[in-house]
Amino acid sequence: QGEKQVPACNLQVDTSPEEILKDQTITEAALRCMSRRIIQQSRTVEEQFCLGNASLYIRSYALLTYFITDRESTLKFGSIFEDATSAIHILSQFIIQTSSRLENQKKESTTDEFYTLLLCATLFTIVQTSASKAVCLTERAEKACLECLQLLLLHPVSMKTTVVAARVASFVKENNTMHLLRFSLQSTVNGVLPVRDEKIVTKSDVCHWLSSRFESGALELVQNKAMSIEYVLYDASVFIEKMSQNDAEQSDGLENNIIQAILNDPDKCRQLVGQSKACDFIRGSVKWTCRKKAPHIPLVLPLALERLSRKLWADVAVGKKVSSNFMQFVLQLLYALYFLEEDPASPFGINPRTFPLKESLDFMDHLNHSNIADESNSGALMLQKTLKHYILHHCPDLIKTRERNKWLDRDSENISNQDCPVTSVMVCDAINDCIQKSTTDPTGVRAEKLFLASRSTYPSATVDIATVGSILASSSNRYQPKIVSYVALCKDPLILLQARAAVWKCKGLRRMMIRVLFDLMSANECITMKDSASPSAALRHLTARDTVIFRCVLFVCASTSVLTSTHCDMCVSLMRSIASRRRGVIATLVKQGLPQSSVDFLVRFIPESFQDASELMSLLDEKDAISLVERLVTASTALSICVANSSRGEVTAKNLLSASLDTFVDGFHLVIGPL
Repeated sequence: QGEKQVPACNLQVDTSPEEILKDQTITEAALRCMSRRIIQQSRTVEEQFCLGNASLYIRSYALLTYFITDRESTLKFGSIFEDATSAIHILSQFIIQTSSRLENQKKESTTDEFYTLLLCATLFTIVQTSASKAVCLTERAEKACLECLQLLLLHPVSMKTTVVAARVASFVKENNTMHLLRFSLQSTVNGVLPVRDEKIVTKSDVCHWLSSRFESGALELVQNKAMSIEYVLYDASVFIEKMSQNDAEQSDGLENNIIQAILNDPDKCRQLVGQSKACDFIRGSVKWTCRKKAPHIPLVLPLALERLSRKLWADVAVGKKVSSNFMQFVLQLLYALYFLEEDPASPFGINPRTFPLKESLDFMDHLNHSNIADESNSGALMLQKTLKHYILHHCPDLIKTRERNKWLDRDSENISNQDCPVTSVMVCDAINDCIQKSTTDPTGVRAEKLFLASRSTYPSATVDIATVGSILASSSNRYQPKIVSYVALCKDPLILLQARAAVWKCKGLRRMMIRVLFDLMSANECITMKDSASPSAALRHLTARDTVIFRCVLFVCASTSVLTSTHCDMCVSLMRSIASRRRGVIATLVKQGLPQSSVDFLVRFIPESFQDASELMSLLDEKDAISLVERLVTASTALSICVANSSRGEVTAKNLLSASLDTFVDGFHLVIGPL
């Protein structure tokens, strides 16, 4: 294209830019073409200026300039750089004068992209001219580049371009050429092509070159423009980078003031969630605190977080809109989780289980499926992923129980839609009335519905604590709920087994207790696996725990004097879950001895008991360690399990049957007596 004819060449669709640029003829022709187009746009800027065409030419010129690697070509293109930079300077003046008349600088526009392309094209030209040894050839180009760059950095056209200018100034000030080139290249390609670090070649020390030619304090002035709260809420990139670079001990307190001002204001927290840098802002704030000398005092203290949580659900109880307050709580909770990771030994660290983690994750899920998430530019999605990551790290059981208990939301829809939210106090009153026989709800079904509805509105841990306290209340006529913390319940779920027989008789109360016991067992398993000296020690502890729970629940289900019915779905589900996960529980119970009613219930409703067939056979073979009477009892139960569940494994069933019969033959003399 143009006066000079370019020889024809064969180019494939997938030809890489590097291969194309190896041909100096094509490179020179393309660069001259883009330069002429830019000069033409600058000459007609007042009469007929097309922003789309100009953006295309500037982008192409910037990429061509960046990917030129031959030094001889750089010298040959010196005149092109001079003319193109002068034209870019004219376009920069025009775009700055035009944008100064715009009222709304927060709203992004195509002018912002054009400004960024002008800035990147100027930077790439400086990279080439500063790398050249022929100073006399590039002196005019250097002067033009500096004037253009200074004009663009000191006169951004919007909030977005102010942040872009501040980031460039920050990289130059810190002499970080790699990050400057990566950021400029990413801004130029705008996500169309991937930018890999191996493609970024620091051709010259452009940052040092620029620092030596800029006026003292000019870069600091450009960077500080994006350090106010207004700009941090718009784009926190510059603030995050400056926190990572500055000395926390020598700081004047500006960073702490900005962080506290944002975290203490629900509306500002809502604005912060609207950008994808929200999680980076919280992480950078924690790292900023932990870089100071010990002791590290976080900006979000555990007691303050607890107060915010109580206030949040107090507002829920009176029907207030809590969207912004919930975002504030989630951000402060994330700050506390980050701090716990950075300084786990600090006395200001939180215990994650004492806070509504599941409810916070549910809120973020709802936010990502609402219109708010569309406006937040993926900030809410990043917040949800980060929060879920930390919940999986500290309390992985909460994710499992959250998925398992989704049916509760459906069961509690009818009663939770009433005008007044169901509080934990209402649940406790219903439980107390049921136990004291002073209600029309003798089965406790209404109390169970209130329990489910309350959990759908308030933190499940709060409702569970109140429920357990009422279930374990004193048996006297005076209502005295037992005080117990949720952490204590997680560490010892067997506390629930202290409930009186009256609780097991009521269907609703029994189901509530089993429901809470399910969650506590999951939490206790995670705590035990984390705190035990070895996995084998943790497994022994969990097996002993599940054996106690299984025996108690089995006795309840099998004793007709305790239950009015012979079958409770939730109790059976709990026992089947234990039997399928814990090998050896059934064999231990059989060895200890079970009433015949319990054996009959086990054989009829717990088919997973057949999984302990090998353990039962081992017990029958221990003739020296176990007395003959105990082996006969074991053989009787094993035979019943074998006959009822032989379809689950015929070979194993035959072996267990043979071992049981052998034991009966060995003990036959006990039936007929001595001869």
